[in-house]
Amino acid sequence: MSSYLQNREGIYHFRYRIPVLLRPYIGKTELKVSLETGNEREAHIRSHHWLRIVDCLKQLCHRVRTREIDSEELPETLKRLLSSSRSHLPSSAPVTSIEPEASIPSPMLQDLITEYTKLKIKKREWRSKTADYYSSMFLEFVEVTTNRPIGGFKKSCIEQYVATISCIPKNRKKKYPGLPISHFIDLAIPEADLPATRTVKEKLAAISTFFKWCVESEYLEKNPSSSVTVKSTSQSYAAFDKNDLQKMFSKEVLATCKHSWQQWLPVLALYTGARQTELAQLLITDVVQIDGIWCLNITDQGNDQKLKTKAAVRIVPIHKGLIAQGFLDYFRDIEKSKHKQLWPTLKPGRYGLGDKVSKWFRDTLKPQCEITNHPSGARKVWHSFRHTFINQAVSQGLPIAHIQQLVGHEKSMLGETGTYTHLTTQQLKQTLDQIKLEGLLS
Repeated sequence: MSSYLQNREGIYHFRYRIPVLLRPYIGKTELKVSLETGNEREAHIRSHHWLRIVDCLKQLCHRVRTREIDSEELPETLKRLLSSSRSHLPSSAPVTSIEPEASIPSPMLQDLITEYTKLKIKKREWRSKTADYYSSMFLEFVEVTTNRPIGGFKKSCIEQYVATISCIPKNRKKKYPGLPISHFIDLAIPEADLPATRTVKEKLAAISTFFKWCVESEYLEKNPSSSVTVKSTSQSYAAFDKNDLQKMFSKEVLATCKHSWQQWLPVLALYTGARQTELAQLLITDVVQIDGIWCLNITDQGNDQKLKTKAAVRIVPIHKGLIAQGFLDYFRDIEKSKHKQLWPTLKPGRYGLGDKVSKWFRDTLKPQCEITNHPSGARKVWHSFRHTFINQAVSQGLPIAHIQQLVGHEKSMLGETGTYTHLTTQQLKQTLDQIKLEGLLS
């Protein structure tokens, strides 16, 4: 049954909330009409007339937002639309009493994407790099689905989109220049070149958020992507083994590091379990002392700093092993240099500071140390430092709630579903220093 139909005491009614933009001109908040029938099929037939009016009102909103219609013209336009009715929005009337003007065409996908993007930037919900990322993703979405009227999108369209982008190789423009997207579905693309399941899920989530906005803005009645899912594949990550770590932290490999971040970020990742971007974006001011304990302040308050979740905002004490290796000496040297960034020579890539770190690990450190994936097929990537830290902590029987707070996990990520008390810096420091990592390096 249409979301606009309601059965009240055996009689169907058509009910529609007037867009906020039009309420001052219409003088009502809702269109409520008795369809004068208790038969659902007949109610659907009689509602067609009102659905056309609803479509007209939605399109009028769009034309006002895009300034195709001046606000001064709107009252007259509405009057013409509802001219054959005694009142602009009658509470009850025979279905044949109003003949709306021809329906205004549904707005095009690209026009709404442009409107949506401008709104996000205006509200400062997207920074420049975020806007660039979404613009590229929306460009791909339009290329896959074509620039069609927004009303033409159904669940099947989104399912086809997901199936298509799952076949589009990474760096396709470099590896397959000039090849249209439609060709990749039938090509035997090497599995290593295919996008990760996580990437496909992120794109679908972004598209779904866009369609949710379309529904809220009353360009659509229903989000076509709301029930579309992405099937998970074997994109799991493995922890590093002792042999991997000994190679990466050997004197020979450390001697080849050209930048301080190449020397310190891997060891920080191992001793904190922090995510790649969390460490890459650290500022000098993020190394702090709390109750006499040196800590890292993982935050999103600085310019261009961003975190994955709310739980990621946290204080992480510095492990005694890091202090023994001279991290605080490095910090004091950089502090004297008046740099703002903890890693002055680390420059952002297309997707931020973490992008450069990921590429360096993948293209330089991993092949240099001859690190191979786990026999099960689970990959060893930068995120494997985090897995190694968590595995060590769990295997040593440390409290799950402590581990969760240290690594910035949501409460249910490691199986702990109850709420936990916020732990003090001293408690976290005691837990952290119990995690034995030195044995993995020698």
